[in-house]
Amino acid sequence: GSHPAVKAATSQWMSCMAEQGYAVTSRAELLGQIEGAVAEELDKAATLSESKYSELLRMERRAYSADQDCGTSLDDAIREAGEEFDAQFLATHVNELARFRIENR
Repeated sequence: GSHPAVKAATSQWMSCMAEQGYAVTSRAELLGQIEGAVAEELDKAATLSESKYSELLRMERRAYSADQDCGTSLDDAIREAGEEFDAQFLATHVNELARFRIENR
């Protein structure tokens, strides 16, 4: 299961992204939508016109900007959850780590 703070921050991120016009549940889904749009255009033509390329680049930049605006609390929650996990892991495995260190001198 996901960390409660990460779940809450993800929900906030999703709402913020929706307000900016992106109906996505994760950054991977957002990236997939962008990649899908590019692939769709490449299916239509072997090369992209300069105007189509510019349009796709603007779309990608808008999505990146929206994620940057919406993602601060999500990034913080992910970092904090990782730090908590690291601390819990060390506390749980401190004896094993010490034994490993002694055995591998």
